[in-house]
Amino acid sequence: MDPEVTTLSINNLTFVSGEFDSNVVGKIKNIDNQTLYAVRIVVESYNSNNQLIGVDEGDPSYTNLKVGDVSPFEVSIDQGIIKDLDHYLVGVKATNEEPKSLFDLADLANMTGNN
Repeated sequence: MDPEVTTLSINNLTFVSGEFDSNVVGKIKNIDNQTLYAVRIVVESYNSNNQLIGVDEGDPSYTNLKVGDVSPFEVSIDQGIIKDLDHYLVGVKATNEEPKSLFDLADLANMTGNN
């Protein structure tokens, strides 16, 4: 399955740091012209030298988004990198192919999509 280019917007992006965990939270909206499936959020973390120090993924509350749908998301960040974290980028993986079975859904969730 080849990933299609999809259009999503990310809003209300916030970094929440706690005593025992840190998270990137926000809302994702499907502004494409078709339903998107197997939506995943990808957070790339960088140090002050702009070197990649971590990649974390998570699912939004709703992984299938119809046109105009909005879903909150929360991605946990590896605590081992927090002391070196300077900035991060948030990307999305998704497909416009509807899964035919649970096996297809697992394949879609592991594919590379928009970043």
